[in-house]
Amino acid sequence: MRKRDTILAGFITTILVVLCAVFGCEERQTSEETLPRVDSLDLESAIGMYSEAIQVEPEHAEPYFSRAVSHLENGDLDEAIADFTEAIGRRPTDAEAYYNRGCAYLEKAEPEKAIADFSEVIRLEPDSANAFNNRGIAYGQIGKLDEAIADHSETIRLAHGDAEAYYNRGNMFLSKAETEKAISDLNEAIRLEPNMAKAYNNRGLVHRHTGDFDKAISDLTEAIRLDPKNARAYVNRGATFHNGGYLDKAILDYTEAIRVDPELPDAYNNRGAAYYEKGDLDKAISDYTDAIRINPDYAAAYLNRSDAYREKGDTANAEKDYTKAKQLGFQH
Repeated sequence: MRKRDTILAGFITTILVVLCAVFGCEERQTSEETLPRVDSLDLESAIGMYSEAIQVEPEHAEPYFSRAVSHLENGDLDEAIADFTEAIGRRPTDAEAYYNRGCAYLEKAEPEKAIADFSEVIRLEPDSANAFNNRGIAYGQIGKLDEAIADHSETIRLAHGDAEAYYNRGNMFLSKAETEKAISDLNEAIRLEPNMAKAYNNRGLVHRHTGDFDKAISDLTEAIRLDPKNARAYVNRGATFHNGGYLDKAILDYTEAIRVDPELPDAYNNRGAAYYEKGDLDKAISDYTDAIRINPDYAAAYLNRSDAYREKGDTANAEKDYTKAKQLGFQH
């Protein structure tokens, strides 16, 4: 009987800092200083007002910028990007417009474009810790880990005592499997912000990676205590129990993860693996099927369900799932 493929829910990822036009402490100096603040209006009314201002004075950058901020706050990323682009065209040295457009690109999962905008911010404002932080996040998303670490290091230099900066750099060291450096940064993040649940989660994953079961469980338990609604922390602790052979405890954690987030496919896949190892093939197949329902491209779940079908003597479905897993690129 092959050991099932369990999946960590992954370390809790870096955060995007200062989305939506909070770039610096200085007031924006523009010729349209009489425009009302966005937070004094509902967003749709604000967008309408700024659109009218654009009709009256289309050559001015500020109405485009303000409408872009409203779009960004409303989650309309394409419209925000278009308006920030118009603002930049009228005011090419506006670091704040580049910064916010970069945030929108990062939210849209277009990291290369975000990097270009944050790089322009850094050219215009070399001491922008937020721009270094967000460019570091974007570099991390495209796998340029050394560049990401360099940017997060610069954030740490510029933003003294910033727990998030240590947390973000620690995540990059974790991605590089540089465990001692990752633990050092996560330790510092926790020292600076003792209630940072995600730092405990990620440090727990480092301890799990190095084989320190007790420390891993301790950190993941603290992450859950601080943030009991974080389903991924339950999955991560469950996977740690699972690998340690504590199947019943693992199932309890996976079940709690599903209660908190019923659409988390890793929790179903991993609980299915635990049920399989306990010999409950029907429950295993049911959980793998739920994982596939949520994520139809989940190769590990197809492979695991294939093994469960094979164990039940259902060769036809076993071969069908195995073929699908191979099509999705799973190497067995």
